[in-house]
Amino acid sequence: MANSEDHDKLIGDIRARIGHPILDADAHLVEPFVLFLDELRAILGQGAEADFRSSRYHEFYSGPATWVHMEPEERQRLAAVAPSWWGTPINTPDRVAAYVPELLHRRLDRIGIDHALVYPSIGLGLPRIPESELRAASCRALNTYLSKATADFRDRLTPVAVIPTVTPHEAVAELDHAVTVLGMKAVMIDSSVDRMVPSLADLYERLGPRACHWDTYGIDSSYDYDVFWARCRDLGVAVTAHGGSRGTTLFQSVSNFSFNHMEHFAAAGQALAKSLVLGGVTRRFPDLNFACLEGGAAWGVTLLHSLVEHWEVRGLPGLAAVDPHHIDATAVSLLLDEVRDPAWKDPAVRSYVTVGDRLAPQRLDDFASCEAVKGDDIRALFAPRFWFGCEADDPGAAWAAAPPYCLNAMFGSDIGHFDVPDMLRVLPAAWTLVEGGLMTEEGFGRYAFSNAVRLHGGMNPKFFEGTTVESAAAQVLRATVA
Repeated sequence: MANSEDHDKLIGDIRARIGHPILDADAHLVEPFVLFLDELRAILGQGAEADFRSSRYHEFYSGPATWVHMEPEERQRLAAVAPSWWGTPINTPDRVAAYVPELLHRRLDRIGIDHALVYPSIGLGLPRIPESELRAASCRALNTYLSKATADFRDRLTPVAVIPTVTPHEAVAELDHAVTVLGMKAVMIDSSVDRMVPSLADLYERLGPRACHWDTYGIDSSYDYDVFWARCRDLGVAVTAHGGSRGTTLFQSVSNFSFNHMEHFAAAGQALAKSLVLGGVTRRFPDLNFACLEGGAAWGVTLLHSLVEHWEVRGLPGLAAVDPHHIDATAVSLLLDEVRDPAWKDPAVRSYVTVGDRLAPQRLDDFASCEAVKGDDIRALFAPRFWFGCEADDPGAAWAAAPPYCLNAMFGSDIGHFDVPDMLRVLPAAWTLVEGGLMTEEGFGRYAFSNAVRLHGGMNPKFFEGTTVESAAAQVLRATVA
């Protein structure tokens, strides 16, 4: 933008043309650590800060303080994953808006956003605190702070509570408190839980998450999370996941944060979605909405293809085509008789083709929990149940939202974090999808407004009451029901 007047005119032109509000599905506030500690002390007492700083969470997740002082050789030797740093904007209006809800509320008009769901920053990592009491207290302290800090600004800011999910019991406990006591309407979970591998228990103190495996709540989970999903449904809250995979598997560069950051949210979202579909969660809870944030929507297209494709060949009907018990050994032997190579006269060699490998698990069907009888059943367990948070001008959003996929891509600015060094550029950047011919204006309306309305309002029709988008949201929900 050349100057302030040009920006205001551009925003005004876009707003006049679209005729619908802009709903930000994933903005962020940055919590001052000292204010978070005040709430934590109210729960745990004066030793709260020491407890927090001595947690194994602080060692493995707390940022660059240790890493930056290491020599490159030591980072390599310890496989010390490059962390994030310089994570917030520095231009004055954006910086104070990221920290102060009152100023973010005031700034939304200039940014071109009518209402924003505001996710935490410190809170993104709190569900991974290993110590159970500290984890629960930290999440409650953070939620208490967010609820208080935004109390006077709910017409334009909806705070999102962080829910710890190491066990279903703790998840339900904090969910109930956030919704019924604090009055919060939106919640987030991490995309996975670090479960310590028992055989690596003696290495956990040194390796932390690298001695763990991912539990994604569906297949192979250590717990049955149905009690948590049911409570989310009963309380009318969508399950939004804002967790990543940075520092795990293929995201472990010791020298390059950008390498670790690229696509790690997408990888985490894909793992979660696969687990919930294959674990039968979306079948058992067909009226519960899930969202995976900040990873874009392109991975949703590829996963949709993979789910249907794998069901066709690895679902029970498709497995018949590769079941070695159905090999026609006589016909195969007759063809082998025509082979001139004498090696194929040996019965042991011939058995590889005439008999095959008949080893198989007791449960053959990887899709048994889906109870699907056709490919469209698999699509129905995924496409209508998941929403995908995309940053501003993500071209993958246009691809995923258009036919034939019609996935629920939604605009999530990520304002407050380093991805957005200038908040004033967010809406113009998103509008380039229309200007570039990637998205129709009607599609932009779904992307920037109605999809997020359906995500949250579809669970709780009163979600947007008292907000600046109340009337427009009600119209979307009426049309959805009709």
